[in-house]
Amino acid sequence: MLIIQNLTKKYGKTIANNNLSLTVDSGKLTILLGPNGAGKTTLIKAICGLHCPDNGKILINDLDHEEVEARKQLAYAPEQPMLYDYLNLEEHLKFILKGYGKNDNLADYEELIKAFQMDGLRKKLIKDFSNGQKQKTSLLMALVLDTPILILDEPFNGLDPESVVVFKELLRKLVNDGKTVLLSTHLLDVAQTIADCYKIIRNGVIVAEPDNSGDILNIYMESGKV
Repeated sequence: MLIIQNLTKKYGKTIANNNLSLTVDSGKLTILLGPNGAGKTTLIKAICGLHCPDNGKILINDLDHEEVEARKQLAYAPEQPMLYDYLNLEEHLKFILKGYGKNDNLADYEELIKAFQMDGLRKKLIKDFSNGQKQKTSLLMALVLDTPILILDEPFNGLDPESVVVFKELLRKLVNDGKTVLLSTHLLDVAQTIADCYKIIRNGVIVAEPDNSGDILNIYMESGKV
């Protein structure tokens, strides 16, 4: 479970997150939905410890998000993959697994690698990957960690239709196994097929928290009129 309390983050005079509070429940896939500049990525980076909020508190499974044990609870895939041009796929996966102190025998992750159709690209340098292949590498780096919490910022960017289907099935399996998934996306049609609930963010605050039973598009549009 993620708990964010009264989070504020400013960039100069710009308030990206404004006294924002929300709870992301375990065993659910929660969609963070909002227009460009609403504060989605800022919130995600705060949760992952990539920048320091000006005020507020973040709890990761009841641990302060700055504690080492809290950091081990989550894996993160950013909107723009952060990869090394002169490492290959295998080296990226081994690197992240070793960083988390986990088993780096890639034979244990064969099924996952093959699901993304990356098996034949193990030794290929990242600099020679397409944008979609880089996105898959970034997602694989998060997925192999098998953490209780998964944070994904626009994860469908660059994925081909077949990979979107595979990834959606993987996410649903993770949630069914009790994982917590927080996912930001602007692709509402995709979100509606996997979401359990939504956190709609506008101007740095959560303005609505509907489940997936209503007309999400209408709720989203109406939230912009408040």
